[in-house]
Amino acid sequence: MKKIFILSTLAALTAASLSAQAQITVDGTLSPAEVGTGTGKYQLVGTYTGAHSVADRGLKALYMGTSATNLNVMVVCSPEQGNGTYAHVLLYLGVPNKTGIAAGMALPGISGNTPLIQKPTLDLPITTYVFRITLSPIDQQPGAMYLSRVDYSVATPSEINMGSASRLTKPRPA
Repeated sequence: MKKIFILSTLAALTAASLSAQAQITVDGTLSPAEVGTGTGKYQLVGTYTGAHSVADRGLKALYMGTSATNLNVMVVCSPEQGNGTYAHVLLYLGVPNKTGIAAGMALPGISGNTPLIQKPTLDLPITTYVFRITLSPIDQQPGAMYLSRVDYSVATPSEINMGSASRLTKPRPA
């Protein structure tokens, strides 16, 4: 009887600890329950309140959260445009203990029909990756997005297509 009580207690404690661990849900929204500190919670990394080149468009905020095996990034932005204009969001990341392009050095341009042909100079200590999200115009194929990445830790960086998808988003208020 004592062994059953101990096993039941251990099972209850294990179940409580598993349900107490927060889990980030990737669904295009950021609920207040997902924001906080620690594993399984998003933390606000920064906001941008300055002017954008197109009114009411561009990066608004950036959140990051981790689990035991994942880095989750929530980009809050309004990049869509009309009139046949494809908008791009470029996320540059520096990864600890991995080589890349040092601060103050121009990134190598990537050949092809891509916004990555430009050679920006960043102030990240090391730029290891860039992730590109290209959104289709609102008036053409609304909701389509195209994904790619570049690894700057290799000798000859090239753009790798990651496919296309529908955006996870909630409708914008009118």
